Amino acid sequence: MSSSIHSQKILKDAKVFVFFEDKVFGRFYIGEVVQKLISELMKILSVSEVKLPGTTSSMTLNVEQMTRLVEFIELQAKQERDGFTHNPVNKTLQYIKICLGTALYKGKNLFSVGYELTFEIAIKDFFDNGGSKYIKSENDSNYVKNDSSQIAVWCLDSDGLQLDEKSLNAGRSVSVTPLQMFIHYQNRKGLFKNRKKLLTDLSFHHPQSRRNKIKFDTYESIERTSTKYKYKGTDNFIIMLSPFAEIFRYSINEESLIELEDSLGRSYPGGEGEPVHGIEAFVGRSYLTGGKKIPSLIIRPDQFQEVRSLFVTHEAFTKHWTERDVSQFLNLVKPVKEHEDMGLGGPYIAAGLYLKKGKVLIEGIPVTKFPMPMSQNLPHLNLNKNIAIYKYSALMKPTYKISKSGEKELSGMDRIMVWSDHRRCNGKTLIPLHPDHVSKEILERYGTDVYGGFKPCQRYVKKNLRCPHHM
Repeated sequence: MSSSIHSQKILKDAKVFVFFEDKVFGRFYIGEVVQKLISELMKILSVSEVKLPGTTSSMTLNVEQMTRLVEFIELQAKQERDGFTHNPVNKTLQYIKICLGTALYKGKNLFSVGYELTFEIAIKDFFDNGGSKYIKSENDSNYVKNDSSQIAVWCLDSDGLQLDEKSLNAGRSVSVTPLQMFIHYQNRKGLFKNRKKLLTDLSFHHPQSRRNKIKFDTYESIERTSTKYKYKGTDNFIIMLSPFAEIFRYSINEESLIELEDSLGRSYPGGEGEPVHGIEAFVGRSYLTGGKKIPSLIIRPDQFQEVRSLFVTHEAFTKHWTERDVSQFLNLVKPVKEHEDMGLGGPYIAAGLYLKKGKVLIEGIPVTKFPMPMSQNLPHLNLNKNIAIYKYSALMKPTYKISKSGEKELSGMDRIMVWSDHRRCNGKTLIPLHPDHVSKEILERYGTDVYGGFKPCQRYVKKNLRCPHHM
C-alpha cells in the first residue's frame, strides 16, 4: 500500500493534526492558572491564533513552537499543586504531554528533511455529527491543500472497553461514538446521491480524507480510476485513554464510595415528570461487536441493584467483559426497542459499563453531575497503564454487483483497514492470512479479513510510515 505521505516526495509542506476528544485545555481540567500560563506562552511564541482550543477552535504551531509547548507542559506537570504532586491538574498535564509529545516525535521523524512542518491542535466538537463541524469550507480550509502531506493523531477515550489489536481488528460496529468512524462497517452505497453523482467523501471525516477526495462528474468515471482507490491509503495514530478523562478529576476513596452508592441507589426528578434512576443517569453502556449493525442497549431495571454493586463493591469506575465472559454483560442489558434482537449486532467482542456524567434535576434545577465528588489527590493513577497507542491504516476498495442485464456495476466503496502497533509498517503484503502462510500469533492478532485477507507488514519503522518495501 502506498502511504499518503510517501506518494508525493517532492512536496515540502507537511501537517500533523492532533485531535482531543475532551476539552483538556479547559479550566475544568488544567485550572485557570495553568490555562493563563499557556495562553501567555503562546503570545510569547507569536502563535498566530492564541486562543486555546475550546470547542471548534484550533491552534496552529511550527516545530519550534510545538517543542516549547511540550517542554512547558512537561515542566508544569512536575509542579506540586495544593500540596500534592498527584493533583488532577498535574495528571491532566501529563496526559496532554504524552499526546502532544507523541505527535511531535512522529512529525519530526516522518518529516525530518525538506519539509515545512506545522501542527494543528483541535478539540472535542470535531466529533459532533461525525466530525463535519470541524471541517471548514473548501475556500478557507488548509485541509484542502493537496500539496500538503498529512497525518492525524487522535486522543480518544475507550469508555470502559478493554481493547487491543485483536478486538479492534475483529470489530465491525461499536457504541463509542468517536471510535465509530474507525470501526463501523460501511458499505459505500451511501456514497452515491444518484447514479450520476458520487459524493466526494470516500473515507471518513478527518483531514486526510480531503487528500483522498476526487470529484467525479459522472458515476461511471470511477470505473476508469478505481485502481487509484485500491492503493490510496490513510494513516492515523490513535492514543487510547482507558477508560476516560474523568479519571483526572475523580478517585475512589471512602468518601466517594459513600456518595457513589447514594447516587446509584436513588431516583431523581425527571424533566418530563418521570423519575430518573441513578443507574440510568450515571452508568453508560459500551460494546464492540463483529456484526454490521448494532442495537441500542439499556440496563434492565431488575438488574439495577446488581449493576450498583459492581461499582460500589469492586471500587471501580468501570466493569468490562471480553469475548469469553461477555454473556454476563448481556444478562444485564436489553435493547431499547423491544422488537430488536440482542443478536442483531452479531457476536459481542467486548463490552463495558462505566460511570459517566448525567443530567438530573436537583431542587428543580437541571444539573450535569458525576456520581461522586471531585478529588484533589490521584496517587494510584498510573497513566502508562491507562494509555495504548495504535496505528490505524485504511484503504478504499470498490464493490460491484451484477445488474439484471448481466453487466458489472459499481455498487459502492468498502473500507478495508487494520489496527496495529504504532511502531510497525502496517503496509499491505501479498501474504494470505491463512494457517499455511502465517503464524498462529498473527492470525490471533489480525484475524483473516483485514486488508481483504492479507497480512499487514510487521517490520518496525521509525523515520517513515512505511518500510522500504511499502513506500
